[in-house]
Amino acid sequence: MYNRFRLLLGAAQEPRLTASVTNEAALIDGYNLRNEEFPRGKDYYAQLASAAFNRPYWECTEFRKPEKIEEFLSTIPDDYYVTLENGLTESVKKVEIGQKLIGDNNTVVLITAKEITKSGIEFNNGTDKIKAYYYKQGEFNAEGKAYRAKAKGLQLGITYGMGAASIAQRLEVEFDDAKKILNDFFSTYQDVASWREFNHNKMETYGFMETPLGRRRRLPDVFLKPAEVKVYGDVPVDNIFPNILGSTIKVLDKETSDEKTKEISSITNWKKKEKLKEFYKEVGYKVIDNGAFISRTNTQCTNSVIQGGAADMTKLAMIEISNSSILKKYGAKLRFLVHDEILIEAPVEHRAEVEKEFVDCMVRAPKNLCKVAMICDAELETRWKQGHTCGNIKKLFESSGREAVYNQYAEFNKEDLDRVIDGSFDIETETLRVR
Repeated sequence: MYNRFRLLLGAAQEPRLTASVTNEAALIDGYNLRNEEFPRGKDYYAQLASAAFNRPYWECTEFRKPEKIEEFLSTIPDDYYVTLENGLTESVKKVEIGQKLIGDNNTVVLITAKEITKSGIEFNNGTDKIKAYYYKQGEFNAEGKAYRAKAKGLQLGITYGMGAASIAQRLEVEFDDAKKILNDFFSTYQDVASWREFNHNKMETYGFMETPLGRRRRLPDVFLKPAEVKVYGDVPVDNIFPNILGSTIKVLDKETSDEKTKEISSITNWKKKEKLKEFYKEVGYKVIDNGAFISRTNTQCTNSVIQGGAADMTKLAMIEISNSSILKKYGAKLRFLVHDEILIEAPVEHRAEVEKEFVDCMVRAPKNLCKVAMICDAELETRWKQGHTCGNIKKLFESSGREAVYNQYAEFNKEDLDRVIDGSFDIETETLRVR
């Protein structure tokens, strides 16, 4: 019997790539930060929100600053094993800096040592005494979650090269507010603005963009003229086909077409240009407006680097997974790729070993490609997307109540829905029953 492992990378790849390819030191340092306060680095979207909305970092996080409870100074023998935050069991000696352990009363033990080599009243590494602390997650911050959600829209705007008008629509704010948000963001992260400008200049010069691995995407529309005018003149058919008399055909008048194209392209005022377009159409000229095609290249040039880079990282990870001797040893099989998710299958009895190596493959694959440390989470499910479904059920219950859950998820057994709501349903070993 095989259980399916699902590794989610969508939230981890693109933001990290944005920080890496823009070479924005503040974002890179925030991601790579590892200390008591930020065991897995700073939250990327909270950083964006802090800059864009001019708020302190902890006001833009989904949970407020974690609270240190007490020092953890228990005597731990050399062979003591602990449960990590991701559910794996590991020897205390192998716990790395920044990793979290599950403690009593749902608190978390944060290990601040890179390696624990000796047990004792205090964790000891050579001559340096090292302590660990209990941390309790900060309380839920609804306002911070809202800021963070807006920052995701801003991230998409940056990734897709959007301007203030598009950002205003995406964030549902006024144009002037969107303009201020962008200005505040780019004044904080100036390297991101420089990177976007570099992309546009490169595209306009060469007509293509490259991913971090050097894969090219050609964007020929960047060389189009903003508008083209085609002028056709009547030419007697007998000038071309002597045997056919009395008829004419339309033939492109290239000289006049070039002259009219040059004329309309020289006008910068939008209203005047639109008026001239209407006049040309009235006299029978064909007007081709390339504005939308050119505008699309502005989106594509920046997006190609980020989306293409994410694809680079996924491809490298698939190679790592395919070549892993550990995954082969435990019978793990790479099944398929769905957008930014990779699915493997392995015997359930080797779950811990396979899951650890699976995550390690994803983390080490892009090391030479991305300046930001990767963090990946693996999820074990008996049914594809079941974890996502259960999460949505809980959110719907919290916002709209039990009846709303019954109505929207009517295809599932009510008893199972109740157990998802109260937390007793195990997504790793159980499958939602269909009515």
